Amino acid sequence: MAHRFKRVLTDLKKRGRIKAFNVIASDAKVSPQTITEVNGGRMRPPDEVLQVLKKKYSVNTEFITENKGSMYVNGEGEIQEDAVGSDIMLPMRGQPFSVGANEMEDLGNGLYRLRTLLVDKKSAAGYLTGWGDQEYLGELKHHSVIVRNPARGIYRSFQIHDNNESMYNENDARSIGPRDIVTGRLLNRSMWKSRLHFNRWPFWVIVHKTEGITTKQIIDHQVDSGIIMCHSLNPDKEKFSDFPLFLDDVIQLFNVIKVEHEI
Repeated sequence: MAHRFKRVLTDLKKRGRIKAFNVIASDAKVSPQTITEVNGGRMRPPDEVLQVLKKKYSVNTEFITENKGSMYVNGEGEIQEDAVGSDIMLPMRGQPFSVGANEMEDLGNGLYRLRTLLVDKKSAAGYLTGWGDQEYLGELKHHSVIVRNPARGIYRSFQIHDNNESMYNENDARSIGPRDIVTGRLLNRSMWKSRLHFNRWPFWVIVHKTEGITTKQIIDHQVDSGIIMCHSLNPDKEKFSDFPLFLDDVIQLFNVIKVEHEI
């Protein structure tokens, strides 16, 4: 158990989510010595520590206590050493660097500039057939967003179409309007077999085989039938009512991490 506990903390550090193991002690309101004792196998992880790992860092605590399942509740495993090295070696501030497929720049104060591909209004129609075509992707414009941790995974930015007002609500701070740009992290298709974390990530870019690219709030996921329920923020429910989508008809899902409003 101690070995798995230490693997989890080490992985969180690699992902840039904690700077040191003692951060977990602070979050759980236990002494740093407690973390040392658990790492050394001299005591079991206290419930307070396990709860913090589960609720704040999405760790599958049964992985630690019973060696069941993946390291994280979303099915992700730990970062492999041969994929990213023993840790991220950050260059001097202001110098670009790569983490996996992502180009980034350290801005200091824990902030990073992430460079993404931008699917704007002009390129959206071609994305349905070109999403896996490297030649098409190579012709897309680039976009930059500011994030708080070195980003792993595949990120993409999408511009909301001029006529798309389904997520616009002037009385809702979460509103996403025409010409806004949303950036999301691709959810691997294998993860769709487990319940989507739509409470943690309510808004999603959905690339649909026939409906094109849309941004919606997912409010339910029926895992057995492969159906998601989509919700619009626009208060006109006669025009923008909730509706189901079959995941078999979906090409890609991106959980939205950032929305930039058109000024």
